Amino acid sequence: MESRTHLAIGIMFSLIGVLIFWGSHDLKMFDMILWVGIFSMLPNVDRTVLRRSERTFTHSLVFAAAVFLALYAVPSVFEVGKGYVSNLVGLEGATYAALGVVSHIFADSLTTSGVPVLSPLVHVKHYHLPFIGPRLRYPDNYMNNYLQVIAIVVFISLLLVDLLGYFA
Repeated sequence: MESRTHLAIGIMFSLIGVLIFWGSHDLKMFDMILWVGIFSMLPNVDRTVLRRSERTFTHSLVFAAAVFLALYAVPSVFEVGKGYVSNLVGLEGATYAALGVVSHIFADSLTTSGVPVLSPLVHVKHYHLPFIGPRLRYPDNYMNNYLQVIAIVVFISLLLVDLLGYFA
């Protein structure tokens, strides 16, 4: 799947975080979307940096849980003070980071090659989400473009909601 499509699906998954933290956001919308976007690309480290041909542990929910726990634990381990950086690594930042990783796993589970969703606990290398229509292929420009347009609309909507919050 294209990197832009992973970013697009990550932006759409950020809506889940907005609903979880509705009314108690310490993290600004733009930074939240940026955080989800960064972590929606993180699972591809196995293919780009490690040059693996198959998807590995980084494409599993166990990895998403590890990312969440690592970022959630940072404030207590390193005594990050109150301030803006503490929002990126506390509960809110950890939730958005995990949503980014989960969005990547979700997107790749729609492709023909699937994901090892519970690796290393369960050794199923090609898990696909059940009951979802045709599998996405890398050169499927129509579906990739469609998802990217939806993400742009979601992105603009989230930024408008954040902007309106300044005037309310």
